[in-house]
Parts: sequence; structure tokens; C-alpha cells
Amino acid sequence: MKQTQANQKGYALYIIFFVLVIGCIWATIHALKPADYQDYQTTTVEKGDTLWEIAEINGKTEKHDITKFVDWVEEANHINGDSIKVGDTLVIPIKKEAHQIASK
Repeated sequence: MKQTQANQKGYALYIIFFVLVIGCIWATIHALKPADYQDYQTTTVEKGDTLWEIAEINGKTEKHDITKFVDWVEEANHINGDSIKVGDTLVIPIKKEAHQIASK
């Protein structure tokens, strides 16, 4: 009887371990999946534009935090600091159809 209980505990531990491993694998794959920005609007950088100005212009009709808007644009477009160039096309956190600010 003790042997059976020990085997059952061993199987339970294996099952728990297996579920945890599968959960970690799923979480890793989900975290590494590239974001899909197809549903978001884009804007083209013009001479003199800054990320802050782009955030102010494109977010005028929305209630938003400009700092979060700029952070989102930097992350989505792989920008470090304010290194944008004339002609760059930037994805901005406004849905094409819904005109809603995206959250991070």
C-alpha cells in the first residue's frame, strides 16, 4: 500500500512539472511573438518633426498621456531617443478604424 501511495505522489509531481514546463514554453513563445501593427495608423516624418509634436498632433482628438504615446511609438518603431529622420514612416498608437489610442 505504501508503494502505491508513493507511486501516486510521484506521478502527481511529474504531472505538475509537465504542466509547469508547458506553461513556461507557451509564455515564452507568446512573449517572443512579434506585435502586429497592421491595424494602426502611420505617419510620415516631415522636416522639423519630433516625436513629441507627432504625439500632440495625432492625439489631439483623443484623451491620452503624451509620454505614453511617445513611448509606444518608440517601442513599436524600434527608436532610441529622438532619432527620427525626414521621410520615416512611423506606426502610431491609433487604430485605423476605431481611432482609439492603443495601450502598451
